[in-house]
This record gives sequence, C-alpha cells and structure tokens, in this order.
Amino acid sequence: MTAAPTPSSPREFFETYLPAWFAAASKTEVTSPGALVFHVGSESYALRLDAGKLSVSTGVATDAILQVSMAPADFAELIRQGQALFQSGASDSLLALKSLSLDAERAKTIRNVDGSVAFEITEDTLVRTLLLSPGSAIAGSEPPACTVRIAASDFWALSRGEKHPFELLMDGKIRLQGRMEVAMALSSVLVG
Repeated sequence: MTAAPTPSSPREFFETYLPAWFAAASKTEVTSPGALVFHVGSESYALRLDAGKLSVSTGVATDAILQVSMAPADFAELIRQGQALFQSGASDSLLALKSLSLDAERAKTIRNVDGSVAFEITEDTLVRTLLLSPGSAIAGSEPPACTVRIAASDFWALSRGEKHPFELLMDGKIRLQGRMEVAMALSSVLVG
C-alpha cells in the first residue's frame, strides 16, 4: 500500500490523514474500551475505534486508556521517521491500533498503572521525547516514574516488532532510569 506523504501538522494528521489511512489499512471490527489521547503542544486529539472505524475528536477524553504527549517539533520529526510504517499499510504495527484494540481488562490494567514513562528517542545529538501517561490523569503533572532512552532506529524496530525490548536492554541499546515495572506496563502498547 502506498500512501500520500504524511502531514506534519497535528490537526491535518489526526483529523484527516490518520482516519483515511486507517480505513484503507485496517481489517479489524474491534470497538475500543476507551480512547488513546495525543497531546501535541496545546492541541489534544482523542482516538477511538467503533466496530473497526477510527474516530477522532479534539480535547481530552475522560475514558482515556493512554495519553501520549510531545512537543510539536518532536511530533513532526517522529511522524517523518514513521512514514515508512504508514506507507507499508501495517496497521497492526501502529501504536493507535495496539492500544485501542486492547481488551477491557488490559485497558483497565494500563489505566491503573502508577506513573508515567518518558521515552527519550535519540538521533545523533537530537532527543525527541514522548511521555506515556495512563488513564485520564493530567499528563505530565508529575515527573515520569521512569525514563527510557533509545535510538530512533531501535525505537522504530521495536514498534514494528523487529526487535524485542529485552534484547535491546541486554545489548545496552535501551537505558532505563527509574521504575522499570512502569516502563514495562505502559510501553507494552508500543512493542510489536
């Protein structure tokens, strides 16, 4: 599947590009047990599945399973780096599908995780940060319980399921600081 270039504008990406891409790429009939909320700077987008159809609304959702927060510059760069994933049509490797297709019990477990995880994704001297926060608590209101530092190439390989987190940890390609159990619980939606 070949897709149009991925837009770097959060509004265009979440409200137009992602629903169209998802409709063409996804074969699921799942209804999500809550929302995945993306905070990009001051903008927020809540994603849900309803019988396999992706819906997007603006603002924070009270039924959030997971929140992903990032700066606008980090969003643009991470979307650029992830363009190959979108062009492949691999909807089963997309964070949104993984977290929205969880069963109700797993979603409840993620919502109840005590703490957030900051992913520091490095490329040369640049560091892009994704903050994963459980449930509907105010994202970023407290320091992360764990920080995970990983190279961009390894982050994407991990997201596509090409590498296992323990393999990267043992090879010294993932550095953890803080509570590892929080990282394991929240990052499970990123791992292929």
